[in-house]
Amino acid sequence: DTQANSRLFRILAILGVGLAIVAIAAYRMGLSSTTPMENFRIIGYEPSWVSSHPICYEMLTHLNYAFLLVNEDGSLKTTGLDLPRMQTILRDAKAHGVKVLISVGGANNKALSVAATRARPILIANLEAFVYEHGFDGVDIDWEGPANKDEGEAYLDLVRSLYRDLHPKGKLVTTAVVTWFGANVPSESFAFLDFVNIMSYDADGLEHSPFSKADSDLK
Repeated sequence: DTQANSRLFRILAILGVGLAIVAIAAYRMGLSSTTPMENFRIIGYEPSWVSSHPICYEMLTHLNYAFLLVNEDGSLKTTGLDLPRMQTILRDAKAHGVKVLISVGGANNKALSVAATRARPILIANLEAFVYEHGFDGVDIDWEGPANKDEGEAYLDLVRSLYRDLHPKGKLVTTAVVTWFGANVPSESFAFLDFVNIMSYDADGLEHSPFSKADSDLK
């Protein structure tokens, strides 16, 4: 029926986005078609505003807990986080061998742009302290997105500073980008990122993307 077809379409669309994420991870690692599957990454985003939700850890390699919000002065807005549930997720993910990153920003956190350009040292110090305090495996920058060249340079400095501080300690630094602001992300940034997630959804009013859009956005 129509409802069943709709569900099937959404499942296939989600798979398309997943393949895009896997493909960009493979590109970043320089993988070939003969590379063992265990080297691929399967990444999920877990929303902080969901109070109870089963997570299929056995299907994941990484989980991004989203979102940690930022204030314009570089301080962190943690009031929206369910800290007890976050700690449970960290514990359960570790038991399944899944790495957990704190995802920073999101589409509605416009203050991140201000903090990253005007209060970057404070922001970096607070993000690193949060990662270590709660035992995260790294930080995922979801700045949506640098609006111009100056913000692009701030983006580069942000990920470079985080990478140089966190990476020697075994922590990951990743990011999520979308085509409409990708041109403002300096190519030099990718040397300071472990992998990149391509956001590809909300096409033509749909909740997710058809495979064609995922393929186009990846290219």
